[in-house]
Parts: sequence; structure tokens; C-alpha cells
Amino acid sequence: MAPWEHLLGQGTSHRESGRGIRFVPKAGERAWLFRSDSQEFRAHFGNRQSCDAVFLIETAQQRKLFFIELKGRRFEDAIDQLAETFLAVRDKLPPTCRQSTDFMVLAVTGGGTPEQTARKAQESFQRKTGRRLVRKSIPAGNTCDLRDFL
Repeated sequence: MAPWEHLLGQGTSHRESGRGIRFVPKAGERAWLFRSDSQEFRAHFGNRQSCDAVFLIETAQQRKLFFIELKGRRFEDAIDQLAETFLAVRDKLPPTCRQSTDFMVLAVTGGGTPEQTARKAQESFQRKTGRRLVRKSIPAGNTCDLRDFL
């Protein structure tokens, strides 16, 4: 954890583009929020653009790293931000940490992107990263709970 401590945000929730994301730890769980869309984060990891937030969640059974982009519209615009952040962070993690961490990439959107466009964007992300991108649509003003993805 030490190399990232200067990148920590406050609390375990983030709100942007009219939507939010949160994780409320229960007993035995720990969570950290990194506000990845910052100059400090990009300087540390060497990426040009970033997703909105990165959550690290540890439970007794697992360690999960969530890459999050909150989009009001144009889901396809999230692809490069998420891919660049994911690859930059993954490549800087020590191999043992990469192997013991489950990675999850999530775009929380308003659902305004046509399904065919969204599918092509998700395929593009998978080609770039080798990972699946999950898209969750929620209405403006709502918050998505990361517990749904543990």
C-alpha cells in the first residue's frame, strides 16, 4: 500500500456526471478509494488519461481492484480512459500482487448509448486489455454499490 498512499481519496464513495459509486465496508473488510483522474495519479503511473476512480477492496476471501468510469452519456468515450488506467496500474504492480488480485473494470452510465455501439466499445476494450468491461446503467442521481460486484 505504501507507494500509493499519497494518491488516496477521502472516504469510499465518488460522484461525477450525475452518478455515484460507493462501497461501505463490513466487519473484516477494508476499502481504499484512489481518485485516479488527477495529475498526481497520472504522474505516478505514466498514463495520459485516467478513469474517475480506482477502488481496492479486501475481504477475508479476496482482494479486488475496481477501475471505475462514471459517464452521463457516450459510454464509448470511457474505453480509452479505462484501458489506459487499467494497463498503467496493472503493469506497475509486482507480479505476485497481480496474481493475487482480481481486476474488475466497470463503466457506470446513463444508458444513452445504443446497444450495438456499446457492444463494439466493450469488444474494443477487451482487445486492448484482455479484460472484460462491465457496463452498468443507472438513472442520474443514483449510486451504484460495488458490493453487487464482489
